[in-house]
Amino acid sequence: FHPLVCHLIDVAVVANKIWNDVLPKATKLRIANQLGEDDLEKAGRLVAFIAGLHDLGKCSPPFTLRGIHIEDQEKQLEEQLNKVKEKQSDSAERLQSKLQTIKFLRIYDNTDFRIQGKPALAKEAPHGYITAAELPEVLEKLGFNQQIAQQISVLIGGHHGVFPTSADLNKLTTESYIGNSFWKSARNELVDILADLFQIKIIADDSKTKLDNGTMMIFAGLVAVADWIGSDTEFFGCAVDDFAADFKLDLADYLKNAEKQASEALDRLGWLNWAEYMERKNFND
Repeated sequence: FHPLVCHLIDVAVVANKIWNDVLPKATKLRIANQLGEDDLEKAGRLVAFIAGLHDLGKCSPPFTLRGIHIEDQEKQLEEQLNKVKEKQSDSAERLQSKLQTIKFLRIYDNTDFRIQGKPALAKEAPHGYITAAELPEVLEKLGFNQQIAQQISVLIGGHHGVFPTSADLNKLTTESYIGNSFWKSARNELVDILADLFQIKIIADDSKTKLDNGTMMIFAGLVAVADWIGSDTEFFGCAVDDFAADFKLDLADYLKNAEKQASEALDRLGWLNWAEYMERKNFND
């Protein structure tokens, strides 16, 4: 399986690679200016960090504990799977996926993360929306003003193509949606890890009052594409073979490997050639 922190790193390094080697300078200047950052290298790391936080909402009961809603079907699902003649069929894969979801749930047995009652259904609380609901507080602590923090959170929360509305976010306040204090601490730890890996400090300039709509769409597109590439198992395979076994991850080493994979991904996709084309046509001006 692939720990959430690894996926956040994957998407962040892809976003950073796109920033450094694909985006034209004019686009980078536009985003950096809107974020109140004069140094393009620092702005790129900040954008990568924010992109990495796109799935922060997966650290929540509706997504992580979703097996609760089908755990009483385990025996039935196993019987159905045994009856499927073609084990590589779509039907078999769906059954295996459901069984795996139930088994992952057991990681949280007898821990403080098993909340009282059942969490909301994942479809009622899309993980992107949970991100959008929880991210403003994180960004404000980094120095963003409230309005920009909320704008960024909404555009990040829409990385699957649908931006959450105020009504969508206002309901995501109870334990069944965002979890208890242990879930909040876990999300904060993920933020701290990414901030450390990408050398994100407190932002000094919070003079910008809001992002313009065009910049928001560019930013949203960058995050969505970085997520598509960072989710491609051809480039970013599972970091852990067996969740039942003891394992250790050196995240600094993982970051270096993810950066290599991001370079390979963009190279094979032909994006680096596109960057050279942009340079030749002087589009960076």
